[in-house]
Amino acid sequence: MSHNEMTLTPLVGAFGVEVEGVQLTDPLDEAGTHAIREAVLRHQLLVFRNQGGLTPERLKSFGSLFGTLDVHPYIKSLPDYPEVIGVIKEPQERANFGGGWHAEVSFYEQPAMGTILYAREVPSNGGDTLVANMILAYEALSPVMREMLDGLVAIHSAERVYAPGGAYEGRANAASTGVNITEAANKRVEHPVVRTHPETGQRLLYVDRAFTLHVKGLRPEESRMLLDYLCDHVTKTEFCTRVQWHKDTLAFWDNRCTQHYALNDYPGERREMHRVVIEGDRPY
Repeated sequence: MSHNEMTLTPLVGAFGVEVEGVQLTDPLDEAGTHAIREAVLRHQLLVFRNQGGLTPERLKSFGSLFGTLDVHPYIKSLPDYPEVIGVIKEPQERANFGGGWHAEVSFYEQPAMGTILYAREVPSNGGDTLVANMILAYEALSPVMREMLDGLVAIHSAERVYAPGGAYEGRANAASTGVNITEAANKRVEHPVVRTHPETGQRLLYVDRAFTLHVKGLRPEESRMLLDYLCDHVTKTEFCTRVQWHKDTLAFWDNRCTQHYALNDYPGERREMHRVVIEGDRPY
């Protein structure tokens, strides 16, 4: 693919574009790969339609063009493809995977650069993904609030989700998207509340409900109040785009400045996605 063949159309929502003129099963030349990466940096969210034939091997190959792929420590992957996760909800299951706002693996010391999610089977209605832009959310804060947040540090951990007693403990063996419950998920890391994007230099809020435990140095009630406000603020409608899935749709978003939420509004129907995550760097 040549970069001259790619066209971008704004999505309905706060940000993101739909990409046309690209068939991801075809080899991408250097210019095409560069054009997609630049589009991710500029628009934070890309959606590709009608991408039939993306096998796990091809999905892995596409993701690898943008960096080393992550092997998640707590989510079970596809057989023979440790980098590819099958995000599946069967008709009889009530809970879904990723059904809450979260910044991808922010509990890592070096959280993810990007997520690539590919729709293999979708329900007749529903099953969309909301994506929030943390750059827009930061820019909408008052100068006084931005100054107050600058220099604050938050503690992130997977303990609420993947540790014993966490949200997924009861689903470890029953859910179609398998998880490993382990004490290792209690590990904690520190990240700035206001992060600088390593490639664009833009400032953004870097907190979420799933993995941000508290703000360092604040009393518990102060931390709860501040995090509740910031997490509500980040996910306001004016900062969000809703990805509507069709079979063979692929979405690619920049995890360094977005968080997302998989909606669970399709009872009695099946949804199957394949996911790869690109390794990132330490927030600063």
